[in-house]
Amino acid sequence: MRRPVLILPAFLFAALLPLAAQAHHPGSHANRRADGKVVVEVVATASDSCTGIASVRLGAPATVTPPPGSTPVTARLARDGSPCATVVKAVREEVALPMPASARQILLYVEGADGALAATERVPIR
Repeated sequence: MRRPVLILPAFLFAALLPLAAQAHHPGSHANRRADGKVVVEVVATASDSCTGIASVRLGAPATVTPPPGSTPVTARLARDGSPCATVVKAVREEVALPMPASARQILLYVEGADGALAATERVPIR
């Protein structure tokens, strides 16, 4: 009668494993307000404890040509000058940006503290 006891924990582990994988992926969100502005919550991954999001603005980085018809937004990471520990963490910033009513999706560019393109993400506007 011990087998059902062993099967139940294995089943629960297998059932919850996909939820654990989703929890590790930070994702950005965008929601349109009644006044037409879009609230963009940028979530990016930093590889040390002293990096955060310094700014979020409309437009693509200077080194990138966005696809025609896209709505580019750029988030710039920066180090705050404090001693850095090597950790992986999600950094967040929320900002309301004016966007045309026709915009349905944001093409988010994340620039690293060194100015290099670190990541991109497609964010639907809800």
